Amino acid sequence: MKIRYGMMATILLLASVPSLSQDKVERNAALTYGTVEMFKFKPNTGQRLQELEDKYFIPAGRTAGLIDPVILHLNTGQWDAIYFFPSKLGLSVMEYRTSPDDVAFMTELGKLAGGADKAKAMMQEWEDSIETRVRHAGHVHPMPK
Repeated sequence: MKIRYGMMATILLLASVPSLSQDKVERNAALTYGTVEMFKFKPNTGQRLQELEDKYFIPAGRTAGLIDPVILHLNTGQWDAIYFFPSKLGLSVMEYRTSPDDVAFMTELGKLAGGADKAKAMMQEWEDSIETRVRHAGHVHPMPK
């Protein structure tokens, strides 16, 4: 008897919640999902990292058709920079070990760098410059007009 009342209560609860009782699938296309990464870099690496961003990483991303990252260079606090990397794939980007965005980016970076080996070396240089990194998934809302 308790199970029957519990099931009925659950059904009534779900039916009373408007977003759960709709009969059509509705996607929230207004949100932009991506990865948020907070970095503390090793000392004396900032100038070279800025050069890699400006000369190689941002142009490669644009040529690959990716959305420009939002980059905050911080003056205070424990982090040197916070990056938001938007993805056209939404949260499904988390399903990939190597995403289509990653492949497109590395392909274009290889063209700019003079080959896949040089592109991988640049990425390794970037990774070697990181003292601490924290990564989260997140989203941004469109700004009101």
